[in-house]
Amino acid sequence: MGDQKKTSFTYASATLTAFAVVLALVAPTAAAEKKSLTYYNQTGPILSRTSASPGDKPDHEIIQATRQDMTTSPDPDWNEVPVLNYGQSDLIGGSGTVSGYAIRTHKNGDKTFYRYSWIDL
Repeated sequence: MGDQKKTSFTYASATLTAFAVVLALVAPTAAAEKKSLTYYNQTGPILSRTSASPGDKPDHEIIQATRQDMTTSPDPDWNEVPVLNYGQSDLIGGSGTVSGYAIRTHKNGDKTFYRYSWIDL
């Protein structure tokens, strides 16, 4: 059961990374210069994690966790940029809904905000 919890949160990171790459490649139209960007999220330590079992079904677990990830990129403006990830899962036997928010704080102080969700069957 412990591996399922870790897998769902790791999967959230992978999906968030994929979404962020797509988002980064679609530059805002107001930008003075369009730029292609590649970056990856390194999964970091879990800062806090709370879980509850409502007891309505076997293996039903509701999880809320906060994790500090790190962005790596060949682009110096995006390399070693922290990402604070707030994730929530509602799982039965390792399957269910996963959602969350993430905040990437860039070196110049700008912040990029992300929202993600999916159903893990």
